[in-house]
Amino acid sequence: MFEMFASIQRPLTVTEISKQLVMPQSSTSELLQLLVALDYLGYDTESRTFFPTLRISFLSSWINSSDEQSSKLPELVMKVAEQVNETVSLAMRNGIHAHYVLVHNAPQELTQAPIDPDALHIRSGYLKPLCCCASGWALLGLESDLTIERLVRRTVTETTSPLWKRTASCAPEEVRLYRSRGFAHSRGQGVEGIAGLSIRLPRSEHRPPLAATVSGPIERIEEKKDLVLQCLRTLNAKLSSELEVVSAHEQDREEQTARLEKSWPSACEKSNGLR
Repeated sequence: MFEMFASIQRPLTVTEISKQLVMPQSSTSELLQLLVALDYLGYDTESRTFFPTLRISFLSSWINSSDEQSSKLPELVMKVAEQVNETVSLAMRNGIHAHYVLVHNAPQELTQAPIDPDALHIRSGYLKPLCCCASGWALLGLESDLTIERLVRRTVTETTSPLWKRTASCAPEEVRLYRSRGFAHSRGQGVEGIAGLSIRLPRSEHRPPLAATVSGPIERIEEKKDLVLQCLRTLNAKLSSELEVVSAHEQDREEQTARLEKSWPSACEKSNGLR
């Protein structure tokens, strides 16, 4: 629900929320009443709309303070989206799926292509099989070949999409290509007519591996391939350099703490001597 509010960014009625979440309106109303009672949502009696409260932002404030790099990701993703003028997303692994946790969709006018507009729009929270998309192949680069084969079999068994049942078997070869060239490139395996270019971002201590992906109509992505890869690699390099700086600062703090701990016994002895 909160990912829905983050994507739509305006107060919503119970009917709108029910439609977005594909839930019965009675169940949606019960959930909304509970969240209002807990002060996670506010309710405007005049417009009959619900909206997230500041309490939601406070819940995650400790994450941003402990992982400064992650707090910069929304701004960095938006910058890449502006440079390539296409949809840019971040995904993490969730079981056998790539879970899209941050999305910056392409400008509305660019979605007027000879493709279903819904295929061009990614909603935060969307799940797609790891074996059937560029972001998934980038994330699977961390896994063993045996694990990937098992995921292929699970995907074929569990998915209801005929397209994904057909394309899941591409995963082992696509992951091999990712490992050799440093990026994944889908051409309609996840969504017909849609291409994606993806790289895995450097891992932070405080968050799981993330894949950054630029996606759009196959012809457009092919034309922009060099630009897209350049922007993704620049994003990767920036995050890597910031991680090195953070690691250096953490090492300095650890060394300083170690020196203080070593000097503590002698300081205590001097203090006892004065007594």
